[in-house]
Amino acid sequence: MAPTRERSELTALLSTAGIGTWRWEPATGAVHWDATTEGLYGLDQGGFDGSFEAYMALVHPDDRADAAELIGSLAERGGDYSIRHRIVQPTGAVRWIEGQGRIVVENGVALAGFGIVYDVTDRSTLEEERDQLRISERAERAARTATEQDLATLIEASDALAGALNVTKVVERICTLLVPTLADAVTVDVRLGDAQGSVMTGRQQRDSHKPRIAKAIPSDEANERLGLPSGKVDEETADRLCVGPGQVTATNTIASVIAITARGTRIGTVLVERFDGRWTARSDSLIKAICRRAAVALDNAELYQEQATVSALLSRSVSPDHVEGSPHFDLATHYQAATQMSRLGGDFYDFFEVGPSTWMAVIGDLTGKGIAAAARAGLTRSAVRAAGLVTADAKATVEAVNRIMRTDPERPLATLIVATLEFTDGEHRFTVASAGHPPALLARESGNVDHADTRGMLLGFADDPGLSTCSGILRIGESLVVYSDGATEARLGGEMYGDERLATTVGMVADAGANAIARAIAASIDGWTAGPLQDDITVIVVTAT
Repeated sequence: MAPTRERSELTALLSTAGIGTWRWEPATGAVHWDATTEGLYGLDQGGFDGSFEAYMALVHPDDRADAAELIGSLAERGGDYSIRHRIVQPTGAVRWIEGQGRIVVENGVALAGFGIVYDVTDRSTLEEERDQLRISERAERAARTATEQDLATLIEASDALAGALNVTKVVERICTLLVPTLADAVTVDVRLGDAQGSVMTGRQQRDSHKPRIAKAIPSDEANERLGLPSGKVDEETADRLCVGPGQVTATNTIASVIAITARGTRIGTVLVERFDGRWTARSDSLIKAICRRAAVALDNAELYQEQATVSALLSRSVSPDHVEGSPHFDLATHYQAATQMSRLGGDFYDFFEVGPSTWMAVIGDLTGKGIAAAARAGLTRSAVRAAGLVTADAKATVEAVNRIMRTDPERPLATLIVATLEFTDGEHRFTVASAGHPPALLARESGNVDHADTRGMLLGFADDPGLSTCSGILRIGESLVVYSDGATEARLGGEMYGDERLATTVGMVADAGANAIARAIAASIDGWTAGPLQDDITVIVVTAT
């Protein structure tokens, strides 16, 4: 897939998910917001002037001191961060914004900053409401048995809904939470955001074993329910749209409609029925509270699905689903992202044919973790593949990618190693070129492990990266091992795994082939480290056959 198309898909997916991006250029002091970020802060596109003062003016006065302190500290020491604070939009609306990002600092000098932001107002409101209910329960426990029961119901509802990251499961749980405890029948319509504009409908009655769930193009009946205003339903509407049994007349049936809204948009309707004609203010309040939690759960489920789609797209762009060796070279890979939650990081790898009996092995390492880093890595991998297919030469490929990176003012810190492997005249030949990347290892048939002598600057920081290549011959059974610095910088306390330990591990299985070497490296690093990884680990082993 072309880089431009991948970038367009990523931008559209992030915007759909309500995620904005920003970047900071310390050299100029300018901060750049994309259109989604400006919209989250209530600004028109182009309405942010890029100054720190303009940003702070939008932060809620009660939160400015904490935000300024965190930003000032990060500008000095660098690192990853997560922040949540209130903003005041130009219209006066107060929203909660959460952001995650990274400030890159070297030798006390800030080099770059980037991150993402998204609106968490519904989540913050839910947390505040739950805290208030718990405070009330503790203060009036002895005299408020009913409140205790309601709180228990809400906690149960919150836990049940929070654990569902699938729209169908959320709809099912809404039905079972309301029937039979609070209602005799319920119909839940949720407008889905797919291309057809489908509706997910759940129906549950007291005598039903489980909810009936259906997804379909909206019917006139579903559209009418989705459009009903909140409040009691009149008898005629109840007769036409409610799902109660036929022997119950409209006179005895009381129905109420609750609109489900998330982030200011109506996404569904809950139609609740009581057949005995009794409807209390307490049950009405409790049903509405559950529906508010359901709105957050439904929004989170759709957001999770969108983010999962983004993650899958980006994961495929940095680490192929499957790579194969060649008739003359066996191949094994090992990839482990530092961020296990999304399995996305800044490393990428590739192995592909570039000419007759010639293949190219590639590993790149960009700073950062998560969606932003993986998007960059995917675009860079596409550039490497395009250059490799044109040049079929390790050094020329690195130089071409370096020229591309030089044109990008937002370029991250990045390293790259490219190895060409060629079978010609009965010999397995290799050439390795590296831009700021750890040297490749050569596992010889004697059991010795040599380092490929390559040099070069980080990508994009000089017109001439000063590349020097290493070439040679692999005898049958000998292997070339390329890896990211996440392998050697894996830590046990303050001690790194290190180059020497990696070379020793490779030497112990030097004659066992690509799969055995890759497995030995993965097992050795896993046995050495304690706690979460600090950086992605990527390894490619190519063995002459």
